[in-house]
Amino acid sequence: MNTFILYLSFIFLSLLISLPIFLSSYKIQTWMNYYKNNVMSLFKNKEEVLNFYAKGDCVDLVNQHDESYFKDIIKLISQTLQPNSKLLDLGCGSGNLTYLLSKNYNVVGLDLNPFPKDSKLKLSERCQYVRGDALNLPFKENSFDAVIMYNVIEHIEDVKKVFVECQQVLKVNGIVIIISPCLITPIIPLIALFRLLRGREGIPVWGESLKMCIINIFRFTLFLYHKIVLYWIGKTDFRYRLPDLRKAKEIGGDTDAIYWANPFDIIVFLRTQNFDVIEKKTSILQGLKGTTRIIAKRVI
Repeated sequence: MNTFILYLSFIFLSLLISLPIFLSSYKIQTWMNYYKNNVMSLFKNKEEVLNFYAKGDCVDLVNQHDESYFKDIIKLISQTLQPNSKLLDLGCGSGNLTYLLSKNYNVVGLDLNPFPKDSKLKLSERCQYVRGDALNLPFKENSFDAVIMYNVIEHIEDVKKVFVECQQVLKVNGIVIIISPCLITPIIPLIALFRLLRGREGIPVWGESLKMCIINIFRFTLFLYHKIVLYWIGKTDFRYRLPDLRKAKEIGGDTDAIYWANPFDIIVFLRTQNFDVIEKKTSILQGLKGTTRIIAKRVI
């Protein structure tokens, strides 16, 4: 309990300190320079990131996910969609979720990854796998009753394009279900800071040293202010980061994330693409990274 109060106190202090900085700098739009670089302009070799997925460098990581990892998303889908609906499991990784969903649905799993040879994938009329690009979906218009995006949006280099593609392949009244971490929360470096102060290791990428933790706490707090203000006025500002592919191979943990995933961008943009957001549950405090859960329906 004392630790929890300490967490809240630190967050409150960060907000108080950051607010005047935010208000004074927001007018001139210069404080966001740290985030302004588009991820692809940062890549010395654009193919490096695509090859990370397309050559299967992350297959071993995603293939570790077992049935318990997918329990919550399967429950949510069963509560939202009718049995035998046709689903697109976008960014399906190893394909394990695709296979589990095929027990009650007709599912197509799509990913850049080559599917592991030793995986438990089973092909049938209710379960198919397609190797392809989410930015250029190889399906006809109005093909699916629902698109599932489970912990994948943070790995997309052009989020707007993906949602446009989803809108095209969904049937009218089709559903998109999005679950992802919220990577702009100051909670990640804050937890890393307390771990370091207790003599433990920090969190790679987000808080590896005391200096990195403190800088990122304030950066993410300002970033969060920015997103909330834009959300209130109905605008988006998708920001991207340079992924750390070497650490991704070793430790995972979204070190290979490209998009600074957050619910604010997604909700506002979906509404501009003829989607009705029928459920949104967001938190920057839930779990280590916070969470985003959005269900939206294509209305036109």
